[in-house]
Amino acid sequence: SRMHKKTCFTVLCFFTALLFLGSCRQQDLPQQLYSLTFSPAEIQDIEIEAQKIPINIVPSDDTDVHITYSDFIGENKKMDIRMENGVLTISSQSKAYTGNIAIALPTGCALDFNAFNTDFSLQDVSGDISIKTVDGDISAKNIEGSFVLRSGRGNITIADSQGDIAVLGEHGVISLNSLHGDIDSSNVIGTIQFTGQVLEGDAIFLETDHGAVTATLLDSEEAFINLWTANGTVICMLPQVETTNITCKREPTSSVGSFQIKTVWGPIKVTEE
Repeated sequence: SRMHKKTCFTVLCFFTALLFLGSCRQQDLPQQLYSLTFSPAEIQDIEIEAQKIPINIVPSDDTDVHITYSDFIGENKKMDIRMENGVLTISSQSKAYTGNIAIALPTGCALDFNAFNTDFSLQDVSGDISIKTVDGDISAKNIEGSFVLRSGRGNITIADSQGDIAVLGEHGVISLNSLHGDIDSSNVIGTIQFTGQVLEGDAIFLETDHGAVTATLLDSEEAFINLWTANGTVICMLPQVETTNITCKREPTSSVGSFQIKTVWGPIKVTEE
């Protein structure tokens, strides 16, 4: 009836207003910046259970690990950071205030990060670091050392970095720009995009199952090239190569580095700039 519909609409508006007022009231609560310090020796793993709060990883000014974030005060505090048996756990209620969590790591720090829907950004960090997120994005710039960056359904972007670096995905887009060292990247359905120069000592290996791989090589005429696919196609627009529709190879007499791509079903396209 019209009366029933009008009553339901009035009740809905009432509860919507309550939710809005509650949200405004929560944002008006006093907030402050929190800072915690740990010795890297006491941390083995960092488990991120905080819901959808980005993590910014930056270099530390000293030899300690520093964590800073914004939160409400007292009993209204939403974040919970606790250490137990070498595992540092960062969790939150769903409506945590903090815009992001900053984690400053000392040079050469060795740490593993595990998360579900957390986005990570890293810049100017060095060490032995593993970051695994199931449904988040990872961006990294100017990192150096031994790194594992893994995201199941998110995108990964890494630039201007060097070392022993593994970049692993499943469904997202992996973008690699100006990387040097021992670089391994694999994706399943998602794509891999590579841009850069192959320098002396570089060993770059890209692999997908169904995902496409595209690469633009800069000034890499002396690099060893080996591209092949089981069921996809290879388009290889490089000088001095032997190519078919499923392979492309170049073996200089004195190669300075190697660049290889392998797919099962995914198409491969490599050009030179």
